[in-house]
Amino acid sequence: MEYAEFLATKHRKRVEQVAIERRDIVRPEEETVVASIKRLRQTYPMLDAEKLLHKASSFVMQHMVHGRSAKDTIDDLEVYFRTEYEVFIRNNSSNVSGT
Repeated sequence: MEYAEFLATKHRKRVEQVAIERRDIVRPEEETVVASIKRLRQTYPMLDAEKLLHKASSFVMQHMVHGRSAKDTIDDLEVYFRTEYEVFIRNNSSNVSGT
C-alpha cells in the first residue's frame, strides 16, 4: 500500500510541474488552418491534445468541406484554445501560485 501511495505522490508532482504559462507565438499573416492548430498546440502545451484535436477537427471540416474561410476558422480556433486555457487555469488555480 505504501508503494501505491508513493507512486500516486510521484505522479501528482509530475502533473503539477506541467507548464501553465502559455507561450507567446505570434500568428503569421498568412497561415493555413492546419498550421494554426500546430501553432496553437505549441502556444498551449498544457492542454489535453486529444480533446483539443477532436474539437479542432470539426473546425477543419467546416473549412475544407463547407468552404469556410481560413481566417474565420483560425479566429474561432484561437477563441476555442484560449477558452480551454482559461478553463484549465480556473480548474488548476489551487496548484498555480499568483493566479
